[in-house]
Amino acid sequence: LMNPRVHFRDLVVERVAPLVDRVHATGNLAVLHCHGRLDALLEPILDTGCDALEPLEVLPVATADVTLAALRRRVGDRMCLAGGMQAVDLDTGTPELVRARVRRIAEEAGTVGTIVQPTSTPLQLPLPPAIAANYEAMCEEAARVRAG
Repeated sequence: LMNPRVHFRDLVVERVAPLVDRVHATGNLAVLHCHGRLDALLEPILDTGCDALEPLEVLPVATADVTLAALRRRVGDRMCLAGGMQAVDLDTGTPELVRARVRRIAEEAGTVGTIVQPTSTPLQLPLPPAIAANYEAMCEEAARVRAG
């Protein structure tokens, strides 16, 4: 919501980095939650020292401006990438579509240092059976892909 070139470093990085240091001092990991476009923010986000970034809205969705493959290339093994599964696919797709999306996440980001997770929480609770089946398909396929 802000111009990343003007305000992100002052308003986010300079405030988050000391907090990340405090989290690390306790032996814990720090995760940064950031929706939306990441292209201009990625290097400053890395400067926070966070261990993971989520929920990773990635192209081709309209709220994104970078692919998961490009994110992985740029962060390498410096940060865990968590996300990539569009919540709309879980809400309206099929188990077959969801499994294909999981495989694409693994192909683009790899299986080490990557966590498949939705870009947002379910909007309907309890989950309708079709949506529950999609969540089950996501978890099963992620385990299958990880096992090789």
